[in-house]
Amino acid sequence: MLNLMLAGQIEPESSDNYVERVSIPGQITDKTITLFSGQEVPVITITNIRGMYGWKVNGLIDIILNRVNIPNILTIILDDCIGRKTT
Repeated sequence: MLNLMLAGQIEPESSDNYVERVSIPGQITDKTITLFSGQEVPVITITNIRGMYGWKVNGLIDIILNRVNIPNILTIILDDCIGRKTT
């Protein structure tokens, strides 16, 4: 599951499979790891995988826009506000 969420984070931001945010329940350990960028981040231990979730905001917005009848100009404005490219 973690692999799928991380794969979604490297998708293009315009993709329906783009994962914008993740939640990972866990505890921070005393250990750290250095990323390729040089940033040092804490290591966590996952305590409950049922609390892991990845938000695919683009897909959620598309579902809402398909169910709500709004004029096309409002769709363009909404997409512009959240930084999405209209198709």
